[in-house]
Amino acid sequence: MNKRELLQKALRWLQLGERECPLLHLPGPMQPPATRHPQQPPPPATALRPIDPVPIPIQTPDPITPRTPSGPAADHFPDFDDEIRDLLASEDWEEVNQGLELLVSSLRSDAIQPFGSLIDAAALRVVHPDLWQSALGIGLNHEINAVAKLAELTGALTQLRSIRLNNVSFADEIQIDLTLLSGALALEELIINGGTVTGLSGLSALPALRNLALVVDSIDWDIDEHGDLFSGLTELRSLTIFLWPWEDLGPLAGLNQLERLDLRGGELSTLEGLEGLTTITNLSLSNFYSLPSISEISQLKNLRSLKLSNLGVSSLEPLAGLDQLSAIELETSDPMDVSALGSLPELTTVQLQCSRDLVGLGALSAATKLRELKLCDFPDYSYGNSSSQRFGHREIHRLCMSWKNLQTSSRKVSSLATEGADLPVVLLGLNVLETLAGNIDTDDFSSRLEQLFCRWGQELRSRAYWPRHSASVGRYSQTAPIGQWLNKAAGFVPVDTLDHIAATLAEQLPATPQRL
Repeated sequence: MNKRELLQKALRWLQLGERECPLLHLPGPMQPPATRHPQQPPPPATALRPIDPVPIPIQTPDPITPRTPSGPAADHFPDFDDEIRDLLASEDWEEVNQGLELLVSSLRSDAIQPFGSLIDAAALRVVHPDLWQSALGIGLNHEINAVAKLAELTGALTQLRSIRLNNVSFADEIQIDLTLLSGALALEELIINGGTVTGLSGLSALPALRNLALVVDSIDWDIDEHGDLFSGLTELRSLTIFLWPWEDLGPLAGLNQLERLDLRGGELSTLEGLEGLTTITNLSLSNFYSLPSISEISQLKNLRSLKLSNLGVSSLEPLAGLDQLSAIELETSDPMDVSALGSLPELTTVQLQCSRDLVGLGALSAATKLRELKLCDFPDYSYGNSSSQRFGHREIHRLCMSWKNLQTSSRKVSSLATEGADLPVVLLGLNVLETLAGNIDTDDFSSRLEQLFCRWGQELRSRAYWPRHSASVGRYSQTAPIGQWLNKAAGFVPVDTLDHIAATLAEQLPATPQRL
């Protein structure tokens, strides 16, 4: 039987369902087909009817679909009695806690391990919710505490260096008892964002803690019991607390390695105790409306970044001696004098979200390293008794547009967020407005302009100008924006003051625009 005939028989077997497959009876290695005589007729065409080719199935492994590693099978969990199961399903956390302790004590150590595979100890969350419910039946309202307890009982807690809890990661609000973390002796970072925190005494059992943040909705403080809470946290470098319960900062005494302190709201009415925390480099105080003074901040000689938001203070004078301060953010709806900022030699960034009753911005002319000034709103400068006799953002914006930087291709210029070559123009305009409003005298104006030109003289002269002949007809030149200001203020501001401003500008600035 030649190869052709053999294949034809195999196809017939596949198509017609014959009992035996001819391929199963091959006698040995397939022989080459026999040579047919040229005169021999071909096989009858009716021997096989045409059929569609039959595809040969190819065995391939199932495709691998990426997925989260599965937990242990449900039958891997050991059985335990109904008493423990009832305790675990309780609405009372104390009963759930008792049930977990009984569960672990009743099992061998190897039988506990499947339960440990259900949790992520570093996030204090369940990673296999279905298995968690079928194996333990603990309700969602006790999930976080139960995970912390199980991590302690299985030994996972002792290995943790960081725990981060974020309310948005949980279906229900975070409810955490910190006493459950007292076994995390190697823990260096604990961050809880949202929810409710109890058992604060558990923090004193975490000697390695370096970063602590409790930005939560509710903290079960006891000011008498927790007065020494931080005394054992000698390694602490960063502390963030929402709802500070004490009136002063005495409880932080002894944290001689603390570098960052962020307190947001609460009972703070004095910064007494802050003067001893001289290692602090970053300080943020927010929403302490009853805090009238920040004098203790003057002792923080290593301070580099400061944020003050919604306090009861009206002056930044205590900051005058902070030679390392480079960035400040201020937010207030009350009148504020910020002139002390001009004495800070390392100041580079100022961000102010203040009302229009802001005084002393022009003093930033003396801040020799200032690079950026951001204002949420612009101060309102009054030069008369009428509500229309005011200067502010519109005038400064027009000044920036008129004295436009040569390198600026767009006409969009901001006077609320200024940096680079726009910054000295804004500062110059601010000093003119402060002088017209009577906030500073002419001597201060001259001194500040001299300071401005010491640093930004080249930038200012390349874009700013003052026509020296402006007063020849009794009025100041309308072609110069500041000339328009002086003309508007005439009759409300002493003539000597107006002439002094004009003479000082003529001394420092060229007579025609240098960009033309």
